Amino acid sequence: MVFARFAPGTRFPKHRHNGVETVLVLEGVYADSDGVVHRAGELREWAAGTRHGFRVSNEPCIFASVVFGREVEALPLRLLARALGH
Repeated sequence: MVFARFAPGTRFPKHRHNGVETVLVLEGVYADSDGVVHRAGELREWAAGTRHGFRVSNEPCIFASVVFGREVEALPLRLLARALGH
């Protein structure tokens, strides 16, 4: 389970999950890498193996996410995940 707050304009690199990911947007707006806009109050689910990233709009975005496994493709995040034992 992840509870996250992202600053305006934050870009999160493409990644994939080994299992299902479910996201509840609590505040703000973000667009996923397919251009789909996700707004406060919306619940989204991505199937296992789905590759995606996102960009936060011009206001902070807060969401809760249940994540089952993650494979990060961007090198800095891969190194961080490895250092944290993920």
